[in-house]
Amino acid sequence: MGAPGAQGVQGPIGYTGSQGLQGVQGAVGAQGVQGATGAPGAQGVQGPIGYTGSQGLQGVQGAAGAQGIQGAQGPQGAQGAVGAQGAQGVQGPIGYTGSQGLQGVQGAAGAQGIQGAVGAPGAQGVQGAVGAPGAQGVQGATGPQGVQGAVGAQGAQGVQGAPGPVAGSTTQIIFNDGGFANGSPNLTFNKATNTLTVAGPAAITGDLTVSGTQTIVNTNIVSIGDAIITLNGDLPPASAPTENAGIEVNRGSSANVQFLWDETNDRWSTNNQPFIAGNTTISGFATVSSARGGVATPTAGQNNSALYVTNSDTAYGILFGSDPATGQGFIQAQRTDGTATTYNLRLNPAGGGVEFENNVLKDSVTTTTTAVTPFALISLPAATYGSLDVTIQATQGTERELSRLAVTSNSSNAISTEYATLLTSTNLFSVETDLTGGNIRVMVTPASATSTTFRASYEAIRA
Repeated sequence: MGAPGAQGVQGPIGYTGSQGLQGVQGAVGAQGVQGATGAPGAQGVQGPIGYTGSQGLQGVQGAAGAQGIQGAQGPQGAQGAVGAQGAQGVQGPIGYTGSQGLQGVQGAAGAQGIQGAVGAPGAQGVQGAVGAPGAQGVQGATGPQGVQGAVGAQGAQGVQGAPGPVAGSTTQIIFNDGGFANGSPNLTFNKATNTLTVAGPAAITGDLTVSGTQTIVNTNIVSIGDAIITLNGDLPPASAPTENAGIEVNRGSSANVQFLWDETNDRWSTNNQPFIAGNTTISGFATVSSARGGVATPTAGQNNSALYVTNSDTAYGILFGSDPATGQGFIQAQRTDGTATTYNLRLNPAGGGVEFENNVLKDSVTTTTTAVTPFALISLPAATYGSLDVTIQATQGTERELSRLAVTSNSSNAISTEYATLLTSTNLFSVETDLTGGNIRVMVTPASATSTTFRASYEAIRA
């Protein structure tokens, strides 16, 4: 720059020098490779699932495998040296970023444990009871009486005597009274109304035939010696029946009720009125039909099913019915006197099993012993039943042992596996199976001579 003059004009400003180039930045060091991840430990085997029924205890879960050690992280690359900064020089190009280290391989997952066996399915419901058969039909009408033989010839009439005096009213019937014509106010005939009146007792020692259309008996006691009363007796033997027949009861201001033979449906009917019978024996088929509508589920404390069986107290009973929408049936033991209480339904409480669809038999046995020798707790013919599922409970004082086993067989052997055992203290028995004398047998051996009660329930499948 020129030297300033004394108060002279300022000289021009000099040019600014070019900025120096910036130094090249050093390359970033490559990142270290990451160490491989350790393989995880294998998962423990899952415990068996408990047996079905009162739900068994869940099997203990296996211990989880230990986690593998994480690999060491690779060292980070050294940072490049910073270039020397030029005097406001042009910025150099940015250095390349170092490549990232490779990720370690992940360890293989442990194998999953085997699932326990599924419990046996629940029992199928019991088939509904067969309804009571209808009552025996009325005996057929008696055939017509044979033709009466011809009447013998009448002898010659004697000479009529002179008429005697007539006594009484003009409607009295005249009869021979000790040789005299006589009458009685208790025996009259009204010619105008064509009515015969007998006011006193009348004895008819022969047959009585009434051919009119109406017979009215206004007495309080009717006694008939015949053991069988025939109704609709004017129907010819060769004619098909078309009319209902029975007894109707006059109930005054209330609707009459009837007990009829329903000719359309060939059955006895009370026209939907309640019918209560004492001891009843049915020797043929029976169909019980109710006019009451069906319900899907009965109401506790009420009698709202199609069929209801009760004792004489009418407070406790069994309801039978079916859902009109699905056809599913039900049997319900409960109170029907307004108290909403239901009860257990027992099948064959005195013994005997229950078989479903002719394929599965469900039964139970109970025995108490002090012996220590093997005995057959269950024995079934191998020709009839091929496989069993058995639950055995042994009780000795306050101690119990529960065992479940599956059994199957061929023509010569019985094969079994005891797949669940649960006990409160020590073993009370051992169990095995065999095929002896054509029978599949479940053999139990008590562990001691102390009195032990064995209760077993089983489900047998037909061969």
